[in-house]
Amino acid sequence: MLERIDGRVDERCMTDKMNKHGCSVETNGAPAPFCLIDMDRPEAPERRAAGKCDYLFLAADSGRSGLWVVPLELKSTGLRPATVVRQLQGGARVAEDIVAGVSPVEFIPVAVHGRKLHRQAVQELRKQRVRFRKGRYRIVTLQCGDCLAAAIEGS
Repeated sequence: MLERIDGRVDERCMTDKMNKHGCSVETNGAPAPFCLIDMDRPEAPERRAAGKCDYLFLAADSGRSGLWVVPLELKSTGLRPATVVRQLQGGARVAEDIVAGVSPVEFIPVAVHGRKLHRQAVQELRKQRVRFRKGRYRIVTLQCGDCLAAAIEGS
C-alpha cells in the first residue's frame, strides 16, 4: 500500500518522530510499516487556502489489508477547537489527494494537547467532525507524550 503513495510525497518531508511546540507523540506500537509526513516542511504536499495539520501518519498494517490515515495536530498548551478542526480538516484534504485510489482506508483525526482541557473545549471537540472522503469522523484526543497506538486501538 505505501509504495503506491511514495511517488506522491517528496521524501524530504518524511520524518520518523513527531515533536512540535514542545509536544511529542510516540509511534511505538503503532501500525507498521508507516510513513510520517511533516506538514510544516516546504516540500510537504499542500492544498491552497487550507489550514494544515502538523503531521500526517500513513501506515499499512501488516495484519490488515487497508491503510491507516491519521492527521495529527500537536499543541503544547490547550486546544482551541475551531483552530484544531480547521487544521485537521486541511490535513484530511491533503490526505485525500495522497491516498486517491487506495482503499480500504481507516481514518482517525487526532488532536494532541499538553494541558488538561477545559470542559467547554472537550464538549466542543466532541461535537466537531472532520470530513474525509464521504465520511465524518470524530476527533480523538491524546496528551503530549502519549503513544499514537492508543488513538488507533481506541477507534
